[in-house]
Amino acid sequence: MSDSIAQRVHQDAIRTLRHRMVTDFDNTLSDSHDRALSLMLEGMVSQAFQIETGRLAYPLPCGAGKTQGVVALVRALHGVGEEVGQPFCGRSLLVAQNQIEALITLYNDLIKAGVPAAAVGLVYSGEPRSVLPTTENDRRPVLLVSHERVRGTGDAGKWDAVTQYRPRFASSRPKSRQEDLMTPTLPLLGQVSLTRTREGPRDLLIWDEVLLSTHAFSITTEAAAGVTGWVTSSAKESSRPYRRECAAYIAECWSLIDAERNRQVAGERPRAVILPTIPEGLQQAYLDAFKHLSKGDTSVFRTLVEMHGMAARFTFVKDPQAENNTAGMVSFEVAVPDAHENIAILDAGHAVNRLVALDKRIGYAVGFGEKGVITGKDTFAPVKTFETLTIHTAYGSSGRESTEKDWASDQDRQAPREVVDAIKSIPENEHILIWTFKPDSWRKDLPKLIKDRLLRAGVDPNAKLPDPKHPDDRTKDRPRITIETFGRHVGHNNWAHVENVLFAGVLQRDRFDLLASSMAQVRNILTDGRDLIPVSEVSRGEVAGVLVQAINRGRCRYTDNGTARPMKVWLRHNDRHIREELNKLLPGAQWVKWYGSEGRGDKIDSIATKIKEALLSLPADVVSISARKLKQTAGLENVPNQTFIKARDQLDLASMGWSLDGRSFVRSAQHHGFRDEAALDAAETLSEAA
Repeated sequence: MSDSIAQRVHQDAIRTLRHRMVTDFDNTLSDSHDRALSLMLEGMVSQAFQIETGRLAYPLPCGAGKTQGVVALVRALHGVGEEVGQPFCGRSLLVAQNQIEALITLYNDLIKAGVPAAAVGLVYSGEPRSVLPTTENDRRPVLLVSHERVRGTGDAGKWDAVTQYRPRFASSRPKSRQEDLMTPTLPLLGQVSLTRTREGPRDLLIWDEVLLSTHAFSITTEAAAGVTGWVTSSAKESSRPYRRECAAYIAECWSLIDAERNRQVAGERPRAVILPTIPEGLQQAYLDAFKHLSKGDTSVFRTLVEMHGMAARFTFVKDPQAENNTAGMVSFEVAVPDAHENIAILDAGHAVNRLVALDKRIGYAVGFGEKGVITGKDTFAPVKTFETLTIHTAYGSSGRESTEKDWASDQDRQAPREVVDAIKSIPENEHILIWTFKPDSWRKDLPKLIKDRLLRAGVDPNAKLPDPKHPDDRTKDRPRITIETFGRHVGHNNWAHVENVLFAGVLQRDRFDLLASSMAQVRNILTDGRDLIPVSEVSRGEVAGVLVQAINRGRCRYTDNGTARPMKVWLRHNDRHIREELNKLLPGAQWVKWYGSEGRGDKIDSIATKIKEALLSLPADVVSISARKLKQTAGLENVPNQTFIKARDQLDLASMGWSLDGRSFVRSAQHHGFRDEAALDAAETLSEAA
């Protein structure tokens, strides 16, 4: 960075951030941690002054100071701006976060740091919170908004409301009436001009957490067929306005979906088709009619409404002729407009997020890479290590359906028993945070089921422990056991005192949805798959990102001289490769096998290894092999089918060049988890036509 006003802003910001991390947040900084904070602020200052622009990722770990870096940057822009006589050095920022609570916390932190309230805007909708939304936000140099607010800026009106900055004046000194009509000009300092000669988009968008610039739409044939059947019959008996139009729209969508599926099963090439349209202004009327007809979940139909009139493609997760195949219609839209071309992305999970990797518009900021922060020529070091984090792992199902089934059962099922026994083993003076799924009208109330199971086991889920800072004030006691739901695993820091984190289920996205998102990220619904990443790898990265965020809500988010504070985790999951992903984000973590799963896990691992060795040893001219024949080849004839399947599912078949077709293993022409030759032909045809 050149000697300029920007240099002064950087120096002021890093001084503030170092002080806050040590004094206010009780961290001690290692050399690599300190270097990462300095490089992060240097990069964001360069972007704010547009010395360097682009969509740049700063992949500091959770709790390493990313959000407080934003506070320090804004404080420095204000302070230096006051010194040179121009508010905020003529800069303007848009800051986007996932949770409204996080935005309000950031707003309060900025005010506490000495930033004038008049300079900070806060936008949200819904119920009023502890800080009310502000007005005249285009006059405020710093504007705090939700991710969804930015994602909705596709049309001109919303874009203008969120992104435009219209300063009343550019200098804080008193001005004459004539000066009010002009933009004051200050001399160039180094390479940076303090002049703001025009109104326009804000200089920098700071995006907290993962940035997906596209939004994918997907609906499976199974979901579409189910909706079509009962809505058609229900519409005949209903007097609800637009019921017949609603049913006709669904039937037309299904007809198109079914026709495309039949075409591709018959060997035809995939193609782009236009979905039926809904008359302008009637989308909500159709949704209301559907809600009345369905008397329940409207998510499937809402997706069809959102996709109306869009270009879409029918696709399969596997080859069209494969058994147990998921297929459906996909489309996408650009959610974060390309006009937001200067974005600082503060994403702890950037290194493992394959969907982000598909977006070639995003790169690492200067000084950062997959392995951490630069320490020398072509060498990197972790910003933070986790030798004091112990992760107990058990192999087993962790999806929503299996978790609900386990915890709702009256039987003594293994997954709940392992969680309860782990909790019983934890000292009574330590805190516990349990992550599970959020209940809704269609789902079981897992937090309640977990509490009930703990009570039956003699564990008090309502017990409290004294706050160490206020041991004699019982009103400040903290819950010993907290049960939280996914969705709050990002942007909430209320549990940084917790020494133990357990998972009763793991949030994971549907594979077909991930395939649709992958196609959206490369912005090509007719992709042949060569520019994609295997869906299994995409899914693994997504799960790792969720787990790391949830784990880091606990005590390990604090750092002492580059090392996370001691903490324990209990994790049950059905993918043994998840350890490899988590090690990229939690370097040095200690892994131990969870009681009850040790013998079972060793047996499954051994069988999986034999299956892999057998597949890799097959001659190249063997393009398929039945499960029965493979068991013979691998010497596993006596292994029960369910055990064989569990071991098989541990393998990343796509990366080995194989896939499943019913009960048989088939050699893949491509390793991308969905159709290949037909899509390739279609892409080549489009290319030739162009």
